[in-house]
Amino acid sequence: MKRKLILALAIVLASFLCAVYLLLIQGTPESAFLKSICKGSARCFYGTIERITDGDTLQINGDTIRLALINAPEKWEAAYEDSKSFVESMCPIGSDVVVDEDDLQVSRSHRRIIAVVYCGRVLRNLNKELLEAGYAKILKDFCERSEFANEEWAKFYGCG
Repeated sequence: MKRKLILALAIVLASFLCAVYLLLIQGTPESAFLKSICKGSARCFYGTIERITDGDTLQINGDTIRLALINAPEKWEAAYEDSKSFVESMCPIGSDVVVDEDDLQVSRSHRRIIAVVYCGRVLRNLNKELLEAGYAKILKDFCERSEFANEEWAKFYGCG
């Protein structure tokens, strides 16, 4: 009986140590999930939308996020409200999102993080959705300076 107890405890301890080792080596299930979504090696993180400035700029976790490779109308331009409303409908304030920072633009242009933002239950690419809906245009001048330029959506709208 004593040997069985010792053997059982040894198995439990070994299992626990293996699990700790795997977490240290591979990261948490959350980090594994982020790695499956995000490209490259720049920051990738979960966040909550706090403010929608316009169709291509959001406030997430206190950081200003500029959507990579796209340009939506500014406040004084036609379709500004439509573009902003589209973002609000896809990713309302308070939404949980994934932010994938552009590896080739990590220097924080104008103190902003240049990124692709994924939102919604199926984590739809907001950058791509704005292009598909006609609320933004591709920024061709940045195609050579963005890790996302080789993505299908970026190539389809002018980076390829």
